[in-house]
Amino acid sequence: TDYLACSSVAGKWMFGEREFKVINNGIDISKYAYNPSIREQKRLELGLKSEHFVIGVVGRIQYQKNPEFIVEIFKKIYEKEKNAVLLWVGDGDLRPQIEQKIAEYGLKQNVKLLGIRKDVNEIYQTMDVFLLPSRFEGLGIVLIEAQAAGLKCFTSAEKVPNEAKITNLVNYISLQKSADFWAEQILRTKNDHERKDQTEAIRNAGYDIKTIIKELEKIYLEIK
Repeated sequence: TDYLACSSVAGKWMFGEREFKVINNGIDISKYAYNPSIREQKRLELGLKSEHFVIGVVGRIQYQKNPEFIVEIFKKIYEKEKNAVLLWVGDGDLRPQIEQKIAEYGLKQNVKLLGIRKDVNEIYQTMDVFLLPSRFEGLGIVLIEAQAAGLKCFTSAEKVPNEAKITNLVNYISLQKSADFWAEQILRTKNDHERKDQTEAIRNAGYDIKTIIKELEKIYLEIK
């Protein structure tokens, strides 16, 4: 009777010409807000040193997330920055192929495939930039989480909805651009980004889970 979607793109894909309402995928902002203490503690736990430049990925290792391109981008970053580390949270059916490619490129010491984790909100704290070159996304909720953690984000210009850009931390890059180009853009931010608490920005953009719960309650109560 009523149609809800996480973004305009997702709604049009799912419901076509039918009328629908966009309901943001809310997050518990306090869990993701930048915390220097957690960053230091978690980096120690993961064997990361202060000099490491950490590129973070949170997503399944499957076609949608463009995993081969992620490795290609990181390879180009590593060629210019030997202290670079790729931290990847997630698992999927393409993991064997990705592990093989990582080994072929001699990157095993600099890539950490963490699999499925329950402490993703804390792992965001250890990262320096966030990478999401997806082939398609309904929204890209991980981008919201990464922005909440104060991370510079790099994502696909053609395939990730503009609605995911709720701060000035998101950089859209075309998938037509080379891995070398992506690497250059990411490396430019290495020393020019001061991590800040983004709580107010995320709340003002309408992604606070407490607000979303009330909105959903209202919708269900009004359905006849």
